[in-house]
Amino acid sequence: MDEIQKEKKYHDKINRTLYIYSELLQGNVVEKSKLAEYTGVSEKSIQRDFEDIRNFLQEGETKHQLKYDCHENGYRLDKTAQLMLSTDEVLAVSKILLESRAFSKKEMRSILDKLIGNCISQDDRTAISDMLNNELFHYVELRHHKEFLDKLTPLSQAIRESHVIRITYSKLKGNTTVERRLEPLAILFSEYYFYLVGFI
Repeated sequence: MDEIQKEKKYHDKINRTLYIYSELLQGNVVEKSKLAEYTGVSEKSIQRDFEDIRNFLQEGETKHQLKYDCHENGYRLDKTAQLMLSTDEVLAVSKILLESRAFSKKEMRSILDKLIGNCISQDDRTAISDMLNNELFHYVELRHHKEFLDKLTPLSQAIRESHVIRITYSKLKGNTTVERRLEPLAILFSEYYFYLVGFI
């Protein structure tokens, strides 16, 4: 493509924006000044193109985000956003967890902090945290106050590998302690509690 054809092509906003978008999709970092020089338009025009692409990404089905990389001195497409949950999804999962009352307050806070910190964008974290803090403050633990998270993985592994385990528990009446050997089959959750199903 000679210079005249290129100048004519990229003075057309649609062609220019599609060219920028294709560069971004290929994982390239796009510098505004170099792009302006290559397409023969002003940096202000290029900036407007970037804004149009950003709006398209925000309004469309794609979860990619246009980010400015200060180390590379240019714009790139952040594809990690597609792995993140939406704020609605995080809120829904958090509400279900809180209503389940399945974990101690300490465990619940840890789970929610990690869910918010790793699954949604930085911009939305503060808002979601504020929405959940009041509910977490009033969260009522079950009376036994037992922590269970550290037992889930070993029990699940025993189920998967068909291991026989030994459990000790107290009977509801009296202080009698009972020991049993059993083959665990499944872990179920219902009405605030986890249940272990197995053969004695």
